[in-house]
Amino acid sequence: MNFERSKTEIVLFNEVLEFATANLNNDLVELDHDSAFPTDKWSSCSAFGVLAWATSKELGGAGHSVGTTTYLMEALGQGCEDNGLAFGLGAQMWSVQKLLSTFGTEAQINQYLRKLLQGESHAGFAITETGSGSDAFALNTTAILDGSHYVLNGHKCMITMAPIADFFIVFASTNPEAKQWGLSAFLVDADNPGCTVHNNNPKMGLRSIPFGEIDFTNCKVPA
Repeated sequence: MNFERSKTEIVLFNEVLEFATANLNNDLVELDHDSAFPTDKWSSCSAFGVLAWATSKELGGAGHSVGTTTYLMEALGQGCEDNGLAFGLGAQMWSVQKLLSTFGTEAQINQYLRKLLQGESHAGFAITETGSGSDAFALNTTAILDGSHYVLNGHKCMITMAPIADFFIVFASTNPEAKQWGLSAFLVDADNPGCTVHNNNPKMGLRSIPFGEIDFTNCKVPA
């Protein structure tokens, strides 16, 4: 595999490094102290095109390859002293946005993905549970089909962006007996009845990006 960077990639790297250094490093002490989400910096990153890097041009993105996007994220991380912001951008880009662009229907892409790319909304990747962090296949959240809806019940923890997310991609078991082969992903709006999002969890690092817990109690999602 050839890891040599093209002239175009090097130019982009330097542009990203210059952008991050100039725009993403003010008020860091206050943000860290208050565990405050950097709304203005997130918007700046969106306007600069960060959130669109890994999405195809056909879906409104920049169309960069995984390799190029990773290289540009390296530049962002080098120039941005707020590791929380860089972490949050990467988490949304590689989890929620990648799943939507790969598996989403046209309606889901239009309703959810395009707003993420433009920085108009935020989303959480709800897979982690108290007893299933690294062992994601051991999750206990269930989704039982009931007529035209699935009914979700369970608890998620340490979900990046949860306290400010507009929606989640939620992993749940539709067939517990099948174990890892019975897992499915669901799009759930944060204001959906039965979906309760809790406040930001205090933590030692990445303090500018909120993490939170989510409870699903008879939360109905259209099949």
